[in-house]
Amino acid sequence: MLTDVLYLDQPILDKAAEIYRVLKPKGIFPGEFDVLIGATALIHKMGVVTNNEDHYEGMKRHFSLDVRNWMKKPKEHEAENIIHYNHEDAEDQK
Repeated sequence: MLTDVLYLDQPILDKAAEIYRVLKPKGIFPGEFDVLIGATALIHKMGVVTNNEDHYEGMKRHFSLDVRNWMKKPKEHEAENIIHYNHEDAEDQK
């Protein structure tokens, strides 16, 4: 559920360590917090919605992390699974 808090636990920390172990030798390291966010998403079979896609590129490429940019309109094949809020349409309805 959207309001659930996902606390760090051992499986998340183990996944974060794995991400670090795989990406660091390749010269890819987005930062500790982004690794924890990515690890949390992977463990809970969720994606990450961000405007900083570059921070998650290594996890996307090497761990198949689903990364979406909330500032970009989804591609046609992605649109069926995403509710896209259009600010302009909302303004027209006022």
